[in-house]
Amino acid sequence: MTARTIPLPSPDLYYPASGVSVVTALRERRSQHEFAAEHLSLTVLGTLLNESAGLTEVFGRGTPSPGRAYPVSCVVAACAVDGLPAAFYRYDPREHTLAPLDTEVAPREWLQRVLANRTIADTEAAHVFAVGDPRSAEQHFGPNADRFLMLEAGQLVQSMLLVAQHQKIGACTIGRFDQAEAQALLGPATGGGPVLHSAAFGHYPEARVQSAAHRSAA
Repeated sequence: MTARTIPLPSPDLYYPASGVSVVTALRERRSQHEFAAEHLSLTVLGTLLNESAGLTEVFGRGTPSPGRAYPVSCVVAACAVDGLPAAFYRYDPREHTLAPLDTEVAPREWLQRVLANRTIADTEAAHVFAVGDPRSAEQHFGPNADRFLMLEAGQLVQSMLLVAQHQKIGACTIGRFDQAEAQALLGPATGGGPVLHSAAFGHYPEARVQSAAHRSAA
């Protein structure tokens, strides 16, 4: 752990759980294309990362990885997270920490340029990119490495969507982004691997909250 490494809140703070079952999360999940102008808490971001990508002695990992290879890493573009400077960070799944990338690029402005959906880039609080490690994948999966990298990236992002629903925040998977720009900035942070998939996160806008309350009352 370096002096610049940022520890995330202990997973012990996340429980007791909200009572949202997996089935409920799947039924209620909807892609959110616009978010409220509100910061995410560091605990919520830590929950998203720990429960999907974190590696612990007790719980293992929420997202499956054939052969326990874990060839997909998470890079976070933090735009509006309480207690976290706006910057890019690599998540350490074993230490449950964030390490800033060596770049001075402003994450929101970069997302506005790189993402196909400008509204999401304008309003999201955090964006998580799944970046592959082809050397690790080739070592474990041989000629099937590319396929397994894509499969694991998809499973990882899906896990994050379910955790986001559990935490009652909005999320949207993002597959359309400028691959060359994403690769140039994020690839070196994980050994030059491909940027495979991503998702945006933030609080629901007031209209979504009111709509959900109306459905519950009905």
